[in-house]
Amino acid sequence: PVRKDRAARLRAAGEDALGRYLSGRIGTRANVLVETEGFGRCEHYAPVAIGIGAPGEIVPVEIVAVNGTTLTGRRAA
Repeated sequence: PVRKDRAARLRAAGEDALGRYLSGRIGTRANVLVETEGFGRCEHYAPVAIGIGAPGEIVPVEIVAVNGTTLTGRRAA
């Protein structure tokens, strides 16, 4: 039971840290490598939902929101 409790606390701490990190990216710019249509990863390997770009293309975006564990970006002006 002690091991399970510690593991649960570590998972919760990790989820909190990820949420803070992703929320802190809102309003920043990132270069996103498009992996599949509508999805890519930024320089820090965070997943980004985007509606632009072709697979293999690097697209400059502004991070505008977080949806769960995925950032949402739009083409940077």
